[in-house]
Amino acid sequence: MRAFVAEKAAQEGRLAVADETKLAGEYAQEHHKLVLPDCGPFFAAAAKGDWQTVSNQLPALENGVFHPAGTAAYYPHGMWLQTAKETHGAVEAFIADN
Repeated sequence: MRAFVAEKAAQEGRLAVADETKLAGEYAQEHHKLVLPDCGPFFAAAAKGDWQTVSNQLPALENGVFHPAGTAAYYPHGMWLQTAKETHGAVEAFIADN
């Protein structure tokens, strides 16, 4: 499970960079800053098999809760989110199997 979560966390980082690159121009034209969440706590909980934290944090990530206060824009549905969803499903299956 730890290796899977580590790969998904790395993949999330790569996809976040791709999202930032793709959307930076669009947000710059609107005078907004693209802000992606810090997924570190989510992936750390997943690596420990902490189902409660993982299940609580995914909706918050999807809804844009984890972003710096006062930011002008937030992008909660980029490519990066898919890795969190996959990790959520894997932890859920792992916990259900145990």
